[in-house]
Amino acid sequence: MSHNENSPLIDHSYYEDDDDDEEISCIQKWCLIICFIIILIVVILIFIPQQGDIDQNIPSDISVIPYQYQLSFKSHWYFGYLIETLPVEFKDEQPEYVLLAEIISTSTSWTFGEYEVREYRHNNTSGNMFPVKTVTSSLKDNAYVSFKTSSDANSTESLDPATCDYMISLTDTLTGYIYRKCANSHELDYTKISNVKGSTTWGLTFYDGDEIYALTSETQYWWNMNRRDVVVTTSAPFPQVIPAIYTAYYDTIQHIRDTKGRRHFR
Repeated sequence: MSHNENSPLIDHSYYEDDDDDEEISCIQKWCLIICFIIILIVVILIFIPQQGDIDQNIPSDISVIPYQYQLSFKSHWYFGYLIETLPVEFKDEQPEYVLLAEIISTSTSWTFGEYEVREYRHNNTSGNMFPVKTVTSSLKDNAYVSFKTSSDANSTESLDPATCDYMISLTDTLTGYIYRKCANSHELDYTKISNVKGSTTWGLTFYDGDEIYALTSETQYWWNMNRRDVVVTTSAPFPQVIPAIYTAYYDTIQHIRDTKGRRHFR
C-alpha cells in the first residue's frame, strides 16, 4: 500500500485544536464575568455604608473619649474607624482592646464626608452596651464638626472645648489646620487653634508653635487594620476625639484627590 493510501484525507487534529480553543475561550469569558462580579461587590462594600448605620435612631450624648486610645480601620472593605482602649491585661474572657466608639458614614457614599461618632455606653441594668451619637460632621470645602453639648453649655464661666464647633482645613499638600468657634463665647467666626503636620500613615502632629497638643503614631501593618496610637494632652484646645475625626477626613480627602488625579491623566 502506498504512502498516500495510509495518509488520512482529513486532519482530525485540526478540529481537536479548534475545540480546545473554544473551550479555553469559554473559560476565559467565565473568568472575566466572575472577576467583574467580585470587583462590583468590593466597590459596593467600599463606597456604600452599612444600611444599619443610616437607619438607626441613635440617642445623643456628650463625648467622653479618653486622652489616650487606639484608632484603626473597622474593615478594609468599607468605611469605618474603631476607637479602642490601649492594650489591657487579659482577665478571663476580657478582650485585649475595649471598643469605645466608631466613626461611621451616614450618607449613601462615604466620599460625601457625612460622618458621626458613636460612642458606647454600658447599661448598668441589663449589662449590655448601647451606642450614643456624640459628634456629627460634614464635608464641603472644609470639614465641619459639631459636638453634642451639655445642658450648661451656655455657661461662660469656663471654656469647654466640647461645647464648640470646629472646622478642619487641608491644603493641596495635605498640611492641615483646625479652627474653632464657640457659641457660648459669642464667637461668630472660626479662629485657628492648631496646625497639623505629617500624614495618617507616618503619624500626625497637632501643634501651635513649640507646644504639641496631640500625636498619632505610625500605622501598623494592613493585616492589623492600620492600628495606631493617639495621645492628646490636657492642654489641647479641642476634644480628645478630634485627631480621630481629622484622620478620617485626611484619608477621605486624599482618596478623592487621588481619584481625580487618575481620571485627569487618563
